[in-house]
Amino acid sequence: MLSKSTRPSGRGSKKSSISARWQKNSKLRVSRSPAKEWVPIFYKGEKLDTRRVDFIVEDVLVEIKAKAGLEEADFIQTLSYLKASGYKVALLLNFGAKHLQAKRLIYG
Repeated sequence: MLSKSTRPSGRGSKKSSISARWQKNSKLRVSRSPAKEWVPIFYKGEKLDTRRVDFIVEDVLVEIKAKAGLEEADFIQTLSYLKASGYKVALLLNFGAKHLQAKRLIYG
């Protein structure tokens, strides 16, 4: 998915900078990838609120992190977005670690 030419520089980069570069590079490869997409949050079929996620690429929610390593809280946050938004698949990307960490999460 991300080659050396499209992978934003990792360690020490801020999340906003990483997100902007990822969006710019991915525009050529995906049909839809607005930065900071608002997704509706539902509970028992009723819309309660909206939350900002980093990207929606086709039907995949993409969360970007810039940390030394992924933590349990990152997985919990992303899974809660999936559950509440109705999306089924998420990609959790961490560019802050020594090597790119990419995890696919599936709900439902």
